[in-house]
Amino acid sequence: MLALLPQVLLEGVFTGMIIALIAMSVSLTWGVMYIINFAQGEILMLGMFLSYYFTLATGLDPLVCLPLCGVVMYFFGVLIYKLLIRRVMKSSTLSQLLVTYALSIVLVNVAQIAFGPAYKTVDTQVFQGSIQVGNVLIAWSRLVPLLICVFTALALYIVINKTNIGRSIKATALNRDAASLVGVNAERAYTVCMGLATAASGIGGVALTYYFSIYPSVGSVFMNFGFTACCIGGMGSIPGAVIGGILMGLIDSIVGTFFNVSLKYVAVFALFILVVYKRPKGLFGW
Repeated sequence: MLALLPQVLLEGVFTGMIIALIAMSVSLTWGVMYIINFAQGEILMLGMFLSYYFTLATGLDPLVCLPLCGVVMYFFGVLIYKLLIRRVMKSSTLSQLLVTYALSIVLVNVAQIAFGPAYKTVDTQVFQGSIQVGNVLIAWSRLVPLLICVFTALALYIVINKTNIGRSIKATALNRDAASLVGVNAERAYTVCMGLATAASGIGGVALTYYFSIYPSVGSVFMNFGFTACCIGGMGSIPGAVIGGILMGLIDSIVGTFFNVSLKYVAVFALFILVVYKRPKGLFGW
């Protein structure tokens, strides 16, 4: 059992980082705009389909699609904000939730019509095989997505904490009126925030195509996990979202391997209940 533990932990980190990207996206929109975007999982699904059709058309590895997907999904996020989110910013929380939930349903059904219900996989991958490190076998199809997620998380953290637009976003999140008084363009901050959150989820979708099937409702699974990881780490905290995602991935992997596969989700959501009971704002929440 102990010999298997490093492999199990590594698999947990692989899964956890995908969850963390969704959690960061949810955390970013909540932490700045106080809106929970229930369509974040469907945005990940669109990123997966974009990667699939790009690879199908060009024969290139999904990694080549990353810049394109990031740009396309960023502007898709801007479009969502301009057409939908901005109109309900001052409405009740229920109205905001219903709008994003309705958007998720629309995206799933549009994908069902446009792409069909069949499961799809990306076959063109430059990085194939695996590498052996001691007793741990690391498949390239798992390592590449991990590196994509890590670099995306770092890039998002740097943008939010080390750039002028990031400082504008944080200032707007703390107090929109006060930020506006000192010259911060709150509307621009919200627009960029939504674009970044959408781009991060889309890139997560590209990473996921390395080892996961693509179908219209795939996003709902990861949205549930991402939202839970966000609550565990703390709404509005990027590092918290990463830690929450990794904790969930580790528990999922450990319980599913050493105990019973049917208990792994019980263990994950038991952690969620425990954290929320002890710290309603999450481990690193504002």
